[in-house]
Amino acid sequence: SNCLVKSDGHVVVADFGLSRINLEDDDDNVNTQISDGPSSSSFRREQRSTSTTITSNGNIVVVRPKTRRQLYTVVGSPYWMAPEMLKGQCYDERVDIFSFGIMLCEIIGRVQADPDYLPRTQDFGLNVHLFNQKYCSKDCPKQFIAIAIACCDINPDSRPAFCVSHPWLEALALSVETGVCLSSTSNTIADRISNGN
Repeated sequence: SNCLVKSDGHVVVADFGLSRINLEDDDDNVNTQISDGPSSSSFRREQRSTSTTITSNGNIVVVRPKTRRQLYTVVGSPYWMAPEMLKGQCYDERVDIFSFGIMLCEIIGRVQADPDYLPRTQDFGLNVHLFNQKYCSKDCPKQFIAIAIACCDINPDSRPAFCVSHPWLEALALSVETGVCLSSTSNTIADRISNGN
């Protein structure tokens, strides 16, 4: 593990590997010469699934990161744990999105996360049909329900990142606070989520 320690010996920051991204072997890198000529400095651009580095001699190197999922020690309360944690599979930060989704369901349904109350599936996911039937009132914004359900998706790759769901939640909060109806773009949140976009 990496630690940042003050001169008096107190640990300021400890990194136990959660922030580390492992990159593929150099065999998978793609090198391409820049047509505009060599660059005097190095430039790095992060993309969704790859990192692109332009070296000082003008080469472009595209690196595909390995999966960030690892097998960590299981910690937390089981009612909020993502299915991949409960099954002992490798996982990443998307388990937090699942937990957030369960908390949203608790708020929407005014129900405990205990599976005796909040309906769950055999594979530890949210039973969406029963949840809608038992706990989703007509006065709850359908977009709020859709975000909660999307966060509870059994497939971690299908869960919306916090940077995606946060603006949706802000738009909903503003709509409720001001009493102004959501724009047609915001009204399609539920449709985009249900269509996987």
